[in-house]
Amino acid sequence: MKCIVQLLVASLCLLLAGCGNPFLQNYKGSTFPHISSATRVMQTPDTSQVDLIGQSTFLTAQQINGESAIAAANSIGADFVEWDRSYKGTTTTLELQPIYGPYTSGAAWAEGGSQVDIERPVTEKWYRYHARFYRSKGS
Repeated sequence: MKCIVQLLVASLCLLLAGCGNPFLQNYKGSTFPHISSATRVMQTPDTSQVDLIGQSTFLTAQQINGESAIAAANSIGADFVEWDRSYKGTTTTLELQPIYGPYTSGAAWAEGGSQVDIERPVTEKWYRYHARFYRSKGS
């Protein structure tokens, strides 16, 4: 019974912590009790000392920093996180932006102006983030 309650509490914490962290929102794998000392590694750790417990992959135009990956590792109970990002391209879309002009149509002037929409280009750079989460054997 105590184990079930601990799992439910850990799951609830993971759910609440994942509200703003894309590494957690896209995580697939096992979870363990929360830790506070996860470390980022630049190369895959020795598999005789760690187990791969899960991964997270997502595509976004937001800039995501390493603190998000470490926070996700802490939340899922991983000792190490290895993450990278790769550039996937740029998109440009046209958005309508409302502005107020001094006329309604043609040469007819309106008192106080009127709202018109103009097209404004919006450019976004897209990145794929991929993180691998590891837990020390015997933890």
